[in-house]
Amino acid sequence: INTSIYPNPNKGIFSIRTDASYMKVEVYSALGRLVEDKIISSGLQQINLSKEPKGIYFVKLMHNGKNEQGKLILQ
Repeated sequence: INTSIYPNPNKGIFSIRTDASYMKVEVYSALGRLVEDKIISSGLQQINLSKEPKGIYFVKLMHNGKNEQGKLILQ
């Protein structure tokens, strides 16, 4: 599965592009608080965290029992 998250760093709005038919996305603060939880489909999806404080966030992508994680920086 090809998935990309951009821009990184960002100002609270970022995009996820995937060719997966569906994918669960969870975004956590550096303290472990779940700030976003959604199911996305293939193509380009935008996620808005602009109401969250600046800092480091962790993105967890789940599809068919496989997990990938990445770091996101809000400026």
